[in-house]
Amino acid sequence: MNNTMKVRIGLVAVLLAVVGIMGCAASGSSERVRVVGPATPQAQAMFDQIKGLAGTWEMTDESGQRMTGAIYRVVSAGSAVCERMFPGSDHEMINMYHLDGDRVLVTHYCAQGNQPRMAARSRASANLIAFEPESVTNLVASDIEYMARLELDMTDADHITQRWQSMTRGEPTSHVEFRLTRLGS
Repeated sequence: MNNTMKVRIGLVAVLLAVVGIMGCAASGSSERVRVVGPATPQAQAMFDQIKGLAGTWEMTDESGQRMTGAIYRVVSAGSAVCERMFPGSDHEMINMYHLDGDRVLVTHYCAQGNQPRMAARSRASANLIAFEPESVTNLVASDIEYMARLELDMTDADHITQRWQSMTRGEPTSHVEFRLTRLGS
């Protein structure tokens, strides 16, 4: 076998190895990537309604005092909404809303240190968006409570009621409700 033939066989072997590695990398990553089409009109309408919440919202605390309950900001070139709950408090939390094809997702960055993700696929009514459980990250033990359901009840442009349902081991536990009024209304 001459040197030219040896070089060609070597190049083919290297090429096949590279193609094999790229194929393995591509197949491994496709298992973690969900490709979706454009947002459905219903999902886009729900997300646009959430984007319309941009601003500062007040609520009444347990002692009857007015406080900032949430600040909504449209971020990432309009592709996400960031909600800061109880800003500046020891119990501050973040919720991130975004589209995912036929649904709107929210990830709740909880003060307990876990991150429940919930999805809304359809409206419960014209002013109510109900998010159902999808997954929870950083749930370090099965007996730890996590937020599993969220209802955004947008009574009108200046009033929202948030209803949160917690779960432990997949069973409903506590429920909390926040009534928010847009600042300046």
